[in-house]
Amino acid sequence: MTAALVIGAGIAGPVAAMALQRVGVEATVLEAGPGPADDIGAFLTLQINGIDALRAIEADGTKVLTYTARASVYEAQGKTDLASVDLRKAAALPAKSAFDTLAQAEAKRRVERLTKQIPCGGGGARTGAGETCL
Repeated sequence: MTAALVIGAGIAGPVAAMALQRVGVEATVLEAGPGPADDIGAFLTLQINGIDALRAIEADGTKVLTYTARASVYEAQGKTDLASVDLRKAAALPAKSAFDTLAQAEAKRRVERLTKQIPCGGGGARTGAGETCL
């Protein structure tokens, strides 16, 4: 088996090692730092090229969690219709892990709750307050 040495355990090092392992190269990551840097890098911002690189090696997270996270943003913005769409998409995807299964169960519960909050518009049965559909 071919082997490679990857220098640097920031973002690029482990991603490069994962890509190498996918093509059959045994990768070892070395870091010059003396140990874990728990107090550094608490947040991570990726530009589109970084996200594309993670997608290329299928390390961009699950679509289930992406949809549920975006639904939370929509919900916070009061866009319950858009949140419901994303939650339905999350619930319909095939689960890739136990975390996906749990997130999908929660997505289904949230859809039920949000459906009761979507305004009726011009029709539909209204609640006693006359604000949302049932």
